Amino acid sequence: MSPYIILILLAAAMFAAIIYLVVHSHQIKSNEGFVKKMVAFLQGICDAQLIKWTIAEDGHLFSIRFTFEAQEFILGAIEEKSFDKHIEKVYLKTMIPIPFILSFSELEGSMMTRLDMTIISQVDDPSLQKTAVNIPKGLKDLHIFTNDIAQTNKLFNDAKITRILLKFRNVNHRGHPFMALKIIDGIVSLEFYPSYEFVPSLPSLKNNVSLIEDYLVDLMDIVKKFPQPKLSS
Repeated sequence: MSPYIILILLAAAMFAAIIYLVVHSHQIKSNEGFVKKMVAFLQGICDAQLIKWTIAEDGHLFSIRFTFEAQEFILGAIEEKSFDKHIEKVYLKTMIPIPFILSFSELEGSMMTRLDMTIISQVDDPSLQKTAVNIPKGLKDLHIFTNDIAQTNKLFNDAKITRILLKFRNVNHRGHPFMALKIIDGIVSLEFYPSYEFVPSLPSLKNNVSLIEDYLVDLMDIVKKFPQPKLSS
């Protein structure tokens, strides 16, 4: 290999390294600033004494635990491995008192499911009429999985809950729908996407942290549809 080509390759590698460091540094500062702004906002709508937050040294992963209307929530960034790289994802999560499951996937996607889950989007079979679910019109183009059809009907028959579910229904660049909201084993999870075109949008939240209150109200409306544990006397 000629010295000229080697110099070009070295220059390209150095340029790529500089770009990475600039982007990485900007993301760290962005996350640190976002976490601090979010904590400051939450202190105004939650019990400040119940807010606990951490941010990793590299500035990527963070966790904010707080209580809103007596319900515990966590807003955090986690790493998920995809093929040969790690992807940072941001979620707002809370829990309901039963191990309920309600999840969605695009019709063209994977059909893998657990033994304790039913694909309720396929109950048109006459033999399954006793398990029929009143699926909202805007969700009929998704595979829907649950482990409790009665509870799922209770959610789908509530106009407010249906509006919330449809709010978090998105369509990707291939024209396939997907949901930002799911409930797995009692964990209600709302994923924020790194794009302005999807709901909820992480860039929009970073630009206006007060949006978190709307999402907290949405999740609380869902939580209230489940039986609440009785306080011991």
